[in-house]
Amino acid sequence: MPPPAESHQRHVGGSLLALMVRADGFAFVQTLEPTQKPPAAYTRVLLRQALGGKAPSGSFLLRSATSPARYPADQNAIVLFKQRGDQWHGVQLLGEELVFEQPVLDEETRRWLSALWKATHDASPKGQDLGGVLRQGLRLPHPKLRQLAALDIEELAHHKPGLTPETQRALKADLEQPDLDPEVRFALSRALRTD
Repeated sequence: MPPPAESHQRHVGGSLLALMVRADGFAFVQTLEPTQKPPAAYTRVLLRQALGGKAPSGSFLLRSATSPARYPADQNAIVLFKQRGDQWHGVQLLGEELVFEQPVLDEETRRWLSALWKATHDASPKGQDLGGVLRQGLRLPHPKLRQLAALDIEELAHHKPGLTPETQRALKADLEQPDLDPEVRFALSRALRTD
């Protein structure tokens, strides 16, 4: 029986790198009310912690796209946004929400997100190993961030310049670990496939 057909087509919410590249800044926030439906399409949020780039302070309206990410009230989330004048517009679409139960973002996750932001926004990325930075997210306590890191590694592996030999070796060692998240394992196996 032939293997199932595979595609490089991304599911919505499949690239954290793409979200970061589209954004002027990102932050950990608490939603103060549910996302309003279009045509208003905004969410009132309270900044808990700026994570990279530009960020407003205090509470602000996160204006949304046509198919906006939607949040209930009292949700903790990482939001990525663009600044247009004095307004903040979310770059995440429906399905790209990054939500958390905890009201505080753990230090390991914060450090990794900041490193990823720097890697995607550094004016001189010379010598930057983006695959190596993404690899650091494969063991975070948050399943969706682990999976997004693995999907971005898979995408990098199939486009030039690809993954560095050092990162490839490290990822092969990761695959040997029995406690690796199964969804991460699947994406890494596809990333390292040579056929």
